[in-house]
Amino acid sequence: MLLVGRSARAPGFRVQMRAEVRIPGGGKRFVGTGPSIARSTAPVADMVRALQAAGLQADASSEAEDDVGSYLLYRLLSELPDNPDAPAIGLLRTPVPADEAAISKGVKAAASAMARRLTPLSRPA
Repeated sequence: MLLVGRSARAPGFRVQMRAEVRIPGGGKRFVGTGPSIARSTAPVADMVRALQAAGLQADASSEAEDDVGSYLLYRLLSELPDNPDAPAIGLLRTPVPADEAAISKGVKAAASAMARRLTPLSRPA
């Protein structure tokens, strides 16, 4: 699953590598229990390389932004079962001054990088 949102901080595309347990815009914890940080299960390095190969400025960051994107990423990741077959979930942040063509190109590059890492589902016997 690839979440897509805007970045208030990055001049280019940014793949967010983690999310914190915070209420959007409030900075307060929204749950009393649970991990304080959830790490992305998406292939972050592959996504950044794919974005750069597509001619886009891109990086990865461990810094979460205080918005709904970080909140959704945390909620999805914290609900995952703790096993090696956990699905890939990541957050791609687009630059604020980006046109529709650049955003489309970035989303396609990041999604393709994620798809290359998918394992085939087993078929029932």
